[in-house]
This record gives sequence, C-alpha cells and structure tokens, in this order.
Amino acid sequence: MDDSPAQDLTVGQAAAFLGVTVKTLHHWDHIGLLTPQWRSWADYRLYTSAELRRGQKILVYRSAGVPLQEIGSILDGAGDELSILQHQHELLTRKRVEVSDMLDSIDSLIQEAIAMSDHNIDPRRAKEIMGDKFHEEWHEEAQARWGHTPEWGQAMDRIAQLEQPEWDRYQEQFSRLGEELRQAHDAGVRPDSARAAELVAEHRSIVGWWYECTLPRQVLLCRVYTQDERFSDFLGRANDGTPLVSYLAELVNATARAKGLNPETCTWD
Repeated sequence: MDDSPAQDLTVGQAAAFLGVTVKTLHHWDHIGLLTPQWRSWADYRLYTSAELRRGQKILVYRSAGVPLQEIGSILDGAGDELSILQHQHELLTRKRVEVSDMLDSIDSLIQEAIAMSDHNIDPRRAKEIMGDKFHEEWHEEAQARWGHTPEWGQAMDRIAQLEQPEWDRYQEQFSRLGEELRQAHDAGVRPDSARAAELVAEHRSIVGWWYECTLPRQVLLCRVYTQDERFSDFLGRANDGTPLVSYLAELVNATARAKGLNPETCTWD
C-alpha cells in the first residue's frame, strides 16, 4: 500500500485515487473514520499520503464486510483486530454457505424453467390431431402437477412430433384395450390371473407410447383414473355399468402385489 502520491490531494483527487465517491469521503469524515488534518488556503480538504494509506486500509476491511465503526476501532488501536476479523470470517463463511444454497436453488429453478420451455406444445396443433381427446384445461392442470418431471418432457416431445396416422394407430390400440377389458370383466377374469397380467402389460405398453411407465407409475396412474370422475368413462364401461378404469386398477394393483409391491406406498420415482 505504498503507492500513495507524494503530494497532498483534494477531496476529488483523493476520491479518484481510492476509487470511491466524494460523498463517501464526506461521510467518512463526518463519522471520524477518515478526517483530513490539513486544508488548502481556499479551505479545501487536503489528504496526505498517510491519510490515503488509511483510506486504502478502510477499503480492505470494508471489502471483508467489517462495519465502518469497527474499522475505525481497529485502525485507531482501540479494537481487538484479531477477534473482529475472526468474527467477520465466521459471518462470511456462513454467508458463503447461504449464497451457495441460494445458487443451487436458483440453478434448479433455471433447469425447471428450461425444461418447461423446451417441452411446450401448440394446443391448436394438438387439438387438430387429437380432436375432442385433447382438453387444454386438463393439459394445463397436468402441466402444473407434472411439468417438472422427465416423463412430462418425454410426453410433450412425443406430442410435438405426433402425426395423424400415429395418433390413429394409438387410438386403435387404446380402443382395443378397452374392449379386451370389457370382455375380461364380463367373463369374470380374476385380477390375479395370467390374463389379467397380460392386460396390465398391454396398458403399460400403451402408456409407454408417451413416456417410460414402470409398474409403480402405472399404479399411481390408475389411482388418478379412479379418483377423478372425469376419467370414469376413459376406457368405457362393462355391461353391468362398472367403469373399466376401476377394473383395470384392480388388475394393476393385483399385479403389483404379485411383484412384491404395496399399491398404497408406490411412488412415481
């Protein structure tokens, strides 16, 4: 810190030398932190080389976050410099951890925002291809709930690339599954039978057309089918009026139990 000028400097020159504003120097002067002892014949403040060196030390301590009052105590020899700096080190360390956590949170939000923006679809195009099977309100509701998941991204990418012939084939598969479930229900096919397991696998394959569907995810999906009345007729009804989504849920839950899973505790991951 021996690069201070040989001659005394006015307040404007001192501010430029230290890289602060004139207002800052006036404040330091007002609180007694850096008070120039000399004045020019025109009564302007003059900063000596010693005072400029003190100003440089003030900047060092200030950059470490030490309060101005404590900086003054340190420089005047009235404060315990080591204790003050150790305390400031602890504060800055905690702040560094907090900032790191905040950055991690922001990074996560950025990635979610990128994922959401990357997987947006044109509702008009989806409506054009899917017809009355596409409900924009349902889409927005699902996006709010699942939009942060990789599976949502997979499904949206699939829809974005969807062509009419593909959608027609999907509809055929879905309709066939509904008919097979109706026949199985009316024939009394038991949930723990081999045929039931085949129907469960067929449904999981159809869902997998949109995103990777594991058995636990299938359990949760069927739970949505049965708990949301909007899906009551999703797969049609049996001859006795039973919603086939309820029957499918029975089959899926039975298959899960056979695989050692508890349908009540299944999670999406």
